[in-house]
This record gives sequence, C-alpha cells and structure tokens, in this order.
Amino acid sequence: MKIVKKAVYISITLTIAGCGSDFGPLSSGVSLEGTGDPTIGSMPPMTTDNLIEISPDEYILESIGRVDQQCSGVKLSMQLMAPLTLVELDIGYGYPVNLGEIEDNRRVGVVISVENETTSTLYNFSESCQPLLELKNNNDEKQSLSFDFECTNQDSVVILKPGENLKYKYVFTLPNGDLERDVVYTHRYSLENIKKFTERDSCEITYPLLLKN
Repeated sequence: MKIVKKAVYISITLTIAGCGSDFGPLSSGVSLEGTGDPTIGSMPPMTTDNLIEISPDEYILESIGRVDQQCSGVKLSMQLMAPLTLVELDIGYGYPVNLGEIEDNRRVGVVISVENETTSTLYNFSESCQPLLELKNNNDEKQSLSFDFECTNQDSVVILKPGENLKYKYVFTLPNGDLERDVVYTHRYSLENIKKFTERDSCEITYPLLLKN
C-alpha cells in the first residue's frame, strides 16, 4: 500500500463552488477538456518523504484505479482522489480515514469524467443544479449527497462537442462509523436540449470504497 502524504495539483477550472450538507462540508469543481490535451494533475513519484505512519485506529481508503462505464454515446469514468490535494490516485495508492466524530478525518474525494463518444453535440444536465451522486451500503440503500449550488434555471447544462471530455471533482464526508459504502453517480444527457427530465438518457457508474486496517 502506498500512502499519499502530500502532492502538487494544477488545474484549469471553469467553475468552483463550496457548500454544506448532512454529510459535512462538501466541495466541487468542474473543468472542460478536449481530446489531445495533456493530462492536468499527476501523481508524484513515491519516496520515503511521501509515506506516513498509520495508527491502529485508522483505516486506509485504497484506490482500485479508474472504473469505466460505457453507455449509448457516453463514456463515464470515476477515480478516487486525495481530498486535500485533488490528486487522482492510481491503483494501490490510498490515504488514512478515521471514522470517528471529526468530519475532516472522514473526507473522500472522487473525480468523474464524462466523454462524448458521438459525432454530435451532447447536452449534459444537472437537474436543479445537483449532481446525482449517492452513497450506497451493502443493503443497496442509497443516501443522496446534497450540494448547495445556485443557478437561475431549473438545470445547469454543459454542452460537449464530439470527443470533448467533462470532468467533475467532488469532496464529501462519509457518515460516521459506516464501513461498507459505494459511490454511485448517475449522469443525465441527451443529443438534444430536452426540457423534460423523464425524456433524458441516463448512465450510472459505481465506485467501491475499500477501507482497510
């Protein structure tokens, strides 16, 4: 297991918003990228300076690398990231999580990528300005993560040209004392700017949160 202590992250960001919820403080960032652009943000080489000691009372949240899901015209990807540095974590990397009362010790970061694989314009919707991001336990019970985003319309809409990539970054807090959790993201999209929620296409991706001690 490789434990991340510190790293440097550089990002070109279009929108950043901070908010709060029942899960503790939450934050998000959005960036838009096209094909052929260099990757922004990378994992630094591991040295002894990057490693830290883990107390017996703490868990390690371990990355399984990137998870991909393809739907009609859309490719979704989700990957664990360090909540403080926003560095995407490759498989085998992780960081300490303490499921006690202190919310800052229970923070989780994920980065979600949406790629337009069609030859047409793709409309990407966040209904009521909220990402459809949920936590699911072993009983398939889901809890929504609510963000205090503000928008003038019912939706926020991001338009992707063919081959363009949309990247979301979210940081949230795990519920206290719950070990078994998956992060579930549902993406709403369409090839037309459809106003009715029920007529939009959807694509779901799940990322398991592996807590080890």
